[in-house]
Amino acid sequence: MEGSSFARRHAHRPKRVVDACVILASPVEPSCARCLVGLSFEFHGYITHQLLGEVVHGACENIPEVHLRHQLLVYLAELIALRRLAVLPIVWIPPERLEKVREKLPYVTSDDAVHLAEMQAHGIREFVTIDNELTSRKNGNRMAQLGLKIIDPRSGEL
Repeated sequence: MEGSSFARRHAHRPKRVVDACVILASPVEPSCARCLVGLSFEFHGYITHQLLGEVVHGACENIPEVHLRHQLLVYLAELIALRRLAVLPIVWIPPERLEKVREKLPYVTSDDAVHLAEMQAHGIREFVTIDNELTSRKNGNRMAQLGLKIIDPRSGEL
C-alpha cells in the first residue's frame, strides 16, 4: 500500500453528515463541542446546503446576543475554510428515494427526511445529531433497515 500511514488511516475514517443542531448546541453542550473538535481527525465531516441554512436560521432565531451569534457563525466558517467540515454539492434526490425514507420513518420531519435522502444520494450512511426524534430507539432500528446509522454525540459513541 502506497503513501504514509496517516494518509491510509485518513482514507478509512468514517464519513458523517453533521446536523445543524449539533453545531448550534456546541457552545453549551460539551459533547457537541467535542464532536466538532474531532472533525477530520476521527471522521470526515460533511454538511449539506440545507443544513447550512438551518444553522444560520437557528443562530439568528435562537441566539439573541449578537456577539455570540457572530462567534458561532465565524466558528462554522472556520470549520469549512480549514476543510474540517466539507459542504456537499447539491444533488437531485429521486422522489422514490425520498418516499422510501418517508415510508420507513413516518414520524421524522420532512426536513430530516430530505437530509437523510440527500446523505444516501452522496453514499454517506452516518448522521451525527442530538435530535431526540432521530436518536430514538424505534427510529434507529428503522434507519438501520435503510442502511443508515444515527450517531448521538451525547452517548459517547463517536
